[in-house]
Amino acid sequence: MDGREKQDERLESSSAYLGEREKPDKEGKIFDLNNGSGYTEDLYGKKIQYYPWNSSSYGEPDGILGINCRHHKWPFVPGVNVQRHFPTEDMDANDKLYKQTQVQRALEREVRKQKRECMMLDAAGDQEGFEEASVKLKQTENKLKYYVKDTPGLHRRTDREQIVGFDKRLSAEAVAKNKKVQKEVALKIRNDKIKEELTEAKIRGVPRINPDKIDVSEFSFDAGHINAEREHSVSREEAERFIKEADISLTRWNGRFVNYYGPNGAVYVDTENNNIRTAFKKEQFDEQTLKIREVAEKYGIKKD
Repeated sequence: MDGREKQDERLESSSAYLGEREKPDKEGKIFDLNNGSGYTEDLYGKKIQYYPWNSSSYGEPDGILGINCRHHKWPFVPGVNVQRHFPTEDMDANDKLYKQTQVQRALEREVRKQKRECMMLDAAGDQEGFEEASVKLKQTENKLKYYVKDTPGLHRRTDREQIVGFDKRLSAEAVAKNKKVQKEVALKIRNDKIKEELTEAKIRGVPRINPDKIDVSEFSFDAGHINAEREHSVSREEAERFIKEADISLTRWNGRFVNYYGPNGAVYVDTENNNIRTAFKKEQFDEQTLKIREVAEKYGIKKD
């Protein structure tokens, strides 16, 4: 007979951790399932107090092994086992972590809710609504991710964020929709900054980043103004190349003129008269044109 049978004891060890719920004082102890109490010994002869099982919080919703409880219990054999869990002593730390855990649970519920919304909108074929829901989902997932990361004692429980039906296809589409929206937001922020700096520099016109290029193949080329009067020494071929290279433009006079600016030259196009009015090389950039190039290069304009 083992020690448990000799003493008519059925000892169990319960786990314990910070962040327990309302009755952490009942966890991390050794209990006798036959409701006895007293002292026993571990593998090394250390005396350990044990308590009657009916003194625990078992059977209560917020008690040991209750609703959403993460604890476990294991057989404790006197003279064989070693106590590895102990009652929580720092109740303030426990209460703080418990409240933080509840924030995590609330965020997990919100993630599940938004996944269900994505599923519903996808099934309804509402792509606009699905995109909006996908952004909300990813925002909540990121909020949860960094809350757990920045809170000592918490661990990400992705299993609590899952719902049946939100499969790999929906997950991938939600990620793609969110990336699309985030890219658009980032571009708008960048473009607004560029517009603000140009306005502060008193540069007139409506800026366009990576603008659409007008087909000027049928436009006239004002060589008299460009080369004879201004002495810019720019050929038609060079002017068309400057337009293709342009990463920023300014639209003026209610759309009549579109001025293209690239790293190697600038071209002003008269859309009303279908005419390449002027063109000049980078060596001939004036102060305002240099400012336009400075702003474009500052924000690292690339082809979108």
